Order: sequence, then C-alpha cells, then structure tokens
Amino acid sequence: MKTQKRKKFRMKKSPSVMMLLILLFMFVSMPVQAVIITQSFTGFWAQPDHESQGFDFQVINQNDGVTQAIVYWYTFDTVGNPMWLAGIGDVVGGEVSLDLLTVTGVTNLQENDPATRNEVVLATATFSFGDCQSGTVEISPKPSTSTSNNPNSISGTGGIFRIQRLTSVQGSSCSGGISDDSTPGGSSYEIEQFMINTGIYPNGNARAKFKQDTSSSEFEVEIEGIPLGMYDLSVDGEIRGQIEVMNDGNETEGEIEFESPADEDELLLVFDPQGKTIEVLEGNIVLFEMVFAPADPGTTNPVDNGAPPFANDLETEVDLNNTGLITSARGSVKLEQDLTEVEFEVEIEDLPLGNYGLYIDGEIVGTISVTNGEGGPEGELEFSFPADANDLVLDFDPRGKLIEIRQGDVGVVLDVNF
Repeated sequence: MKTQKRKKFRMKKSPSVMMLLILLFMFVSMPVQAVIITQSFTGFWAQPDHESQGFDFQVINQNDGVTQAIVYWYTFDTVGNPMWLAGIGDVVGGEVSLDLLTVTGVTNLQENDPATRNEVVLATATFSFGDCQSGTVEISPKPSTSTSNNPNSISGTGGIFRIQRLTSVQGSSCSGGISDDSTPGGSSYEIEQFMINTGIYPNGNARAKFKQDTSSSEFEVEIEGIPLGMYDLSVDGEIRGQIEVMNDGNETEGEIEFESPADEDELLLVFDPQGKTIEVLEGNIVLFEMVFAPADPGTTNPVDNGAPPFANDLETEVDLNNTGLITSARGSVKLEQDLTEVEFEVEIEDLPLGNYGLYIDGEIVGTISVTNGEGGPEGELEFSFPADANDLVLDFDPRGKLIEIRQGDVGVVLDVNF
C-alpha cells in the first residue's frame, strides 16, 4: 500500500506590479474565512466586558441528524439577583439563534408539577464565532418582560457583546472545520472522482478528491488543460474559492485545497462535499460539474450479479482496523468504479506467513495468502466485474458491509465497516 506524495498548489511569487494587483484582487474577491460551530465549541464562554457572567454552550446531535446548541446564560436581573436563562436552537454554519427563557412559580426542591411551572421568554440570542476562542452574542430583550417592575427582567437595551472561551471538553481539539465532528475510532477513507467536462474546453479535465481519517479532513479540486486565469469553485451553489490556472512549463493546471485542521497557507474545510454538486465556473459558465461521490453512483450494470453499479471514475479506499490479535497487522480495502468495470481489492501486510479468510458480513468470499514480498509479509485479493483473467468474479456489494480478515475460523485480525 503505497502513499503518493501529494503536491500542493502554490502561487509563484513575483515582484511585478501586475502580480501585486492580481493578489490584491484575489484578497478582495475571495470569500472570508469563517468557522462552523462543531462539537468542539462545547464549553463555558465568559463575557469579558461584564462582571461574573457567561454562557454554558453545548453542541449536540439529535437523532434526526440536526445539530443544535443548548445554552445556559448565568447572569443577573436588573436589581442584582442571580438568574439563569436557557435555550436551544439549530446550528447553521457558524451561527445559532435561540430564545432564552426562565421558569417562574417553582420553589427549591419542589416535586415535579408542570401545572405550577411558567416558562417566560425574556430575550432572543444569536451567537457567532470568528474562531475557536472568541465570538459575539447579540441579545434582543422581549419588550414585555424588560421592565424594572418585572422581578425577572433583564436590561431593556440588549446589544452585541464579546464572549471568550474559558473551558473545553477534555481531549477535544478545535479547528472550526468539519474534522472537529469526526467520530473517535472511525474509519479512514479516500474518494477520488473525475468531473464531467461540459464541452467549453474539450481538452480540459478536472477531478476532486476527499480524504477522511480520525483526526483530519481534506478536499481538493484539480483542473488542467484550460486557458490561464481564475476560475470559481462552487459547492452546492455556494462559491467556496478560486482556482488559478498557471503554466508549469509543461501544461496549464491549477488546484485548490481545503483542510481541517488547516495550515496557515491552506483554506479551512468548513463544508462536507460528499453528495453535493461540485462545479468549476468561468463567470456564470459551467466548465466542469458532478455530484461528488453520490450514494448510488452511475448507471446499473448490464447484468445484475450483485456487484456495485458502474460509475464515472469513482474510487473509495478505507483502512482496516487492527483488533489487537496481531498488533503489527495492517491493511486497506479499495473499491473502484468506472463506466465499464468495477474492481474490489483487499491488501494486508505485516502478518505471519499463511492463509487468512476474507469475510463479508460473516460470509467467507476468499482466502488471502501472505507471503514474503519486497516490503515484507504481504498479500492481496482482487475481484472485478466483468472479471479479468487474474481476478475473482465480483458478485457481491461490499458497500455498507462488515469486512473482516480472520485467522482460522474465529480470530478476527482486521476489520472495518466499509
């Protein structure tokens, strides 16, 4: 399993006035870097401009997949009595809006009795974050409750004020990008797919690649074979950046790269491109387009034998997880789909020499022989449909299935939910 060194697209430096003007244009026209609210924003956020007040901010995922924030505001009423308000709202990118309410008519340690409870909305709040450590909240009091005669009143003026992180969840890290919401212990995978050329520049081509592991996410789009210039990248109808096509001496090419967490010279990945419409635009003209890695790509196979459908140059690769039975063992699973063939390959290495069973959802589909190779003990098993002379027939669909490498009948050495 070889890992190719990934080339990075860099703008060549030039002292010319023209290049400085181009850089200035790019700076003005590029979208402002922003963060999205992820689970890593959970923590206590203080109000540095106010005395002894702040917010408990918790980001949760509901069963329906909607991301929400639960907020508790620890503050005081207009006469100095301690008061806390609570609210919940949907997270939209880097912002969340919600009503803040309090409860009246309840005494200390009173038995649960909804009939005596009165929920009063005192204000609405909108939270925005510029980075992982600071943000703002806009408080808009409800006029009917913001009076000095109301014992649960807050300041009637409201306004926008700063908030600053005080605490974070132990073991969490924050980049403000999509990797913050990665599942601990989740699988690593990579998807690469060529885009459809709309015919404006017939000799051009473009491709997109998404890579996910347990701690980072990467997305890049490369284009080549089209005239020099600046081109917009649109994801789900929103311009996410610009690609500069330059001449490297052999051909014209350009690249844009997003990462989470991001280095200083890279764009922060704050969107998930999977299942989205990706377009490369010249003004309002679409040059390349596709739905990136759709759930059911391509057309159906001419003969339905259980293999995945044909697709437009779609590649998915996932690392196998080591169960601890053989600590040195590692491997990967790859599925490649084009318009005429589907290939499925499993590679394993650094295991004792011998035979290992390949199981798909508990059913054995083949045996991998580990022998001494140039890099040490290794073995692989390849399936294809239609089958090549040296491959096994791919007559099953591994997508969404439990894939296991077993030693003997019971010992699972490597596995992954593909």
